[in-house]
Amino acid sequence: MLIHLKLALRTLRQERFYAAINVTGLMIAFICTLLIGLYVFQSLTYDQHTESHKKLYRATIDLINGDSHNTFALMSDAMAPTLALQNPDIEGYVRFKTLPEKPIVSIGEEKYLEDAIFGSDSNVFQQFGHQSVYGDPSTALTSPTSIAISDSFNQRHFSGENSLGSIITVNDIDYQVTLVFSDVPGNSHLKYNLLFPINSPGFIPSPANPVMALFTVNTYTYFILPETYDVQKFSDFFDQFWEETTAEVLGDSGISSSMALTPVADVHFGPTVEFDQPTGNLLTVYAYGIIGVLIMLVAIVNYINLATARATRRFKEVAISRLLGAKKRSLIMQFLYESIMQALIAAILALIIIEIIFQANAPASLVNALDLTSLRTPLAITGILFFAGILGMLAGLYPASWISRQKFSSRTVTSGHNRTEPILRQVLIVFQFAVTISVIASTILVLSQMYFISNMPLGFETENRMVITVKGASAISRVPALKNSLNSLPQIESTTFTNFDPGVGFSAGNWRIESAQSQMENSFMSYQNADADYLQSMGLELIEGRFMSPDDENRTVVVNETLVRTMGWTNPIGKRSGMPGSPETQDSEIVVGVVKDFNFDSLEVPINPLIIRLTRPEYYQSLPDSVAPHQIARLTIVLSGPASGQLIQQLSSTWQEHMPELPFEFRFLDDIVASRYTSETGIFNSLSYFSGISVFISCIGLLGLTAYTTERRTREIGIRKVLGAHPRQLLGMLFRNIFVLILFAAIIASVVSYLSINAWLSGFAYRDEINLLVFPAAAILTFCLALLTMTLQAWKPIHRNPVHALRYE
Repeated sequence: MLIHLKLALRTLRQERFYAAINVTGLMIAFICTLLIGLYVFQSLTYDQHTESHKKLYRATIDLINGDSHNTFALMSDAMAPTLALQNPDIEGYVRFKTLPEKPIVSIGEEKYLEDAIFGSDSNVFQQFGHQSVYGDPSTALTSPTSIAISDSFNQRHFSGENSLGSIITVNDIDYQVTLVFSDVPGNSHLKYNLLFPINSPGFIPSPANPVMALFTVNTYTYFILPETYDVQKFSDFFDQFWEETTAEVLGDSGISSSMALTPVADVHFGPTVEFDQPTGNLLTVYAYGIIGVLIMLVAIVNYINLATARATRRFKEVAISRLLGAKKRSLIMQFLYESIMQALIAAILALIIIEIIFQANAPASLVNALDLTSLRTPLAITGILFFAGILGMLAGLYPASWISRQKFSSRTVTSGHNRTEPILRQVLIVFQFAVTISVIASTILVLSQMYFISNMPLGFETENRMVITVKGASAISRVPALKNSLNSLPQIESTTFTNFDPGVGFSAGNWRIESAQSQMENSFMSYQNADADYLQSMGLELIEGRFMSPDDENRTVVVNETLVRTMGWTNPIGKRSGMPGSPETQDSEIVVGVVKDFNFDSLEVPINPLIIRLTRPEYYQSLPDSVAPHQIARLTIVLSGPASGQLIQQLSSTWQEHMPELPFEFRFLDDIVASRYTSETGIFNSLSYFSGISVFISCIGLLGLTAYTTERRTREIGIRKVLGAHPRQLLGMLFRNIFVLILFAAIIASVVSYLSINAWLSGFAYRDEINLLVFPAAAILTFCLALLTMTLQAWKPIHRNPVHALRYE
């Protein structure tokens, strides 16, 4: 073993250039594979960080109304305790009650909006596996005004010190810190920084009627049930419960409901439901895994190609060893030691570089997505090095066995090479370039789809629109005065008041609407609440009737084209609608206009029917004190141009004059719209990086192959130059075979990437057509990069004096 190790070290020193090429390619592949492997592992172990995850089931509720079928992740906070009283299989439950909107959190003089906050049951820390940093988890949420904070929140706002007893104000209610708990893992579908009791005074009280309380939608619910529980049994129980409990309220309305349970470990990659937390795409995880494997395979192919090529240069060394009695096994071991050593060096360098990247200037998105803790354990490092050794052995096995099988003669010893060329090397070159071309083509097509989406007309304007959240009925009632002050500024074109993010926000619920036969029907509808300036401020197009006016005596609404088509209306003006169960609005809202369809939801889904209702800030003045502080609205300011620092300061001053109790925090509408496609943008960015890496690894492999080819044929090049060959002819002679292999690779890559991208595009309601010219373009780009790489390496041997090439030893 020691002699093999010494010989391997000697060979690496003598072959520094080729060793550097192999180690660099393998190192880059290891970096990518380790990061991707960590991402895949963390994705496939979502919500498995607690021992009780096998007994936790997240409940979703279905609302069925005729042909309408909607599934919600939120349900009533009264649902879990009501069901637990009637079903002995329920061992317990954990609830996460949401607030209507991001609350205003105050710590000392600091005010900001917090979105990672819920009301929860006191057993949340036990069931979701949180460790205590400060405080006792068993008593943390016993008081209605207690609050638990995460360790990272404590680090940001209390410098990591013991903050027990500190006061945090949420929506003007003071809470006392009773626990600092360990952070929620990154691979958890529900993330939070603050938890307070579910009976906190900060929540809108549930309806006094226990049956009506079941119809509110505000809580994520998790049931604790026996492992391997029959979820169908629970669904049957709920069907019977719902029918018996709500029969008197629903009557013959045609509305029914059902409940489904999902193991908590399956929630993140489960079906998308309304009001859910961001979900993942399992196909995306598998795609990343395949990319990681392909990058490693490209690096291994590089090594095999270069190793078999360099092995022919060592025929003399191997032939002499064989003639002196060396066994085939000994020769194979020598080559395996060299390949394993290079793989281990590459893996060690990869681990060091990953650590440096994360300790230095790693992007926040990368740091948040990956937890390196599992890579830093001795067991993980040992496993990685073992894996690297196995890869090195597999990569070196073919070159070692191939050269040991060759027949050697005295001529081989004299010439130092054999004319036998392994066919497998040509197959591997085809594979290598097929991967490269496929990744490049896929990247271009994903970019084309993202460009198509970003430039597709949404039906409303997004540029230069500043969106500010207004919280509380008292503040909302002051919006008209604030609008007047803002509209007087020369840089402000208009303002509009809504209860959602303008253009892209909406609510959904059961609706009463007049049919084409003039009968009132129940239907599940999307709706938006907006003031009379909404049409002008958002650039919507009115195609029939008029828009709503503040002077309307009756409640008025505007509908979109899709709703008109869905209802079969020939004359929509004057049709009635309304929210069932509300004496003020049931059957009393009159359609006064129709707007052209606009994409108020993601472009991945088609446009649905929509109702735009007139809302006025004065509506909020009559709300009872129990619900008034929880009201949320949006004020959108349409700017005449990009926001300058001076203008923002002016807007902030105007805001503070009218809303001194609220922080001036704004977003731009184009950023809100773009945030809907962060997943697709992430896929494109990843493909861009990996296509570049794949091309780079392939190019450095070509660099080594070119160096070997020109070195092996040095005397042939010299003879041809003496006989008058032009450098272009010499280049063609050297690389004609490579370009034929690239052509075969392009054909294979085009088919694979076309099928893959076509499957990905099927998830979009609006998709760009696949441009077939992308595939030859990717092949030409790869060809040009290969030509450039090989030309740079072969330039010096081709242009040097042939006398030096023809000189023998």
